[in-house]
Amino acid sequence: MASRNTQVGRAGEYHVASVLEMAGIEATKLDGTFDLLAVTPAGTIISVEVKTRATVSYSDVWRFGRGEGRSQWYALYCVPLGVVRFFRSDDPKHKRKMFNVRSAEFTSAAQAADIETLLSL
Repeated sequence: MASRNTQVGRAGEYHVASVLEMAGIEATKLDGTFDLLAVTPAGTIISVEVKTRATVSYSDVWRFGRGEGRSQWYALYCVPLGVVRFFRSDDPKHKRKMFNVRSAEFTSAAQAADIETLLSL
């Protein structure tokens, strides 16, 4: 049986794929270099590494490890808040080994804006 962390991670991957599909972006789950391969309506192919947290790390801050990620985008899924945020892997604001994101940044409006960015690719 898979560990709890593995189960949460897999659930996050499927949830992010669902969010992308509902937005009109085809998503396929992969096991390997990154978690999802997505294709925008314009035909742009993007790789997505999904990071999922089920509990807050520190007082109102969610910490997501970057891992070995070789993807173009990171999808950070905060299970209790039910929101996914997308960040470019080359975003200078997030070049550390950990993504530190406050709860206030996990909003449905921010998720919608991130999806619009992906749709524009």
